[in-house]
Amino acid sequence: MSSLNKKIEEAKKWSFCIVMGEMALVALFSYVLGAFLTKRLTYLKKAAKRLSRGERNITVNDTGNDEISHLAQAFNTMVSKLVKSEQTSQSYQQQLEALNSSLEATVKSRTAELKANNEHLNETNRQPKKKQGKQIKRRPPKPTQPP
Repeated sequence: MSSLNKKIEEAKKWSFCIVMGEMALVALFSYVLGAFLTKRLTYLKKAAKRLSRGERNITVNDTGNDEISHLAQAFNTMVSKLVKSEQTSQSYQQQLEALNSSLEATVKSRTAELKANNEHLNETNRQPKKKQGKQIKRRPPKPTQPP
């Protein structure tokens, strides 16, 4: 029996070593996988911070077919749509400024025309009044009729 007990004890030691080795491998694999995923998420987080600071020439590596890759693809799509939207907005802003400038010039021109026409009308209105005033001064008084 003692040889059987020795073999059982030896098997227990080997089992313990195998279990500890497996646990070490699982821990190592978990650490490597976690570091890999964390690294990709950290890179995506840094890209989002750069985007929030105004940088627009940003792309993240989206190769793969896992959730992080899908998130990176969505991020890249969002950045490209944001750039396009900002370009469109800037184009509209430039068009609006050009139209506003044109409108201001038109209003200024029309205002000058109206002012000139108004002056002309005032001058035209003054001339008959002057003539009328001169005619009133020249008329002799009307004779009075006896009652």
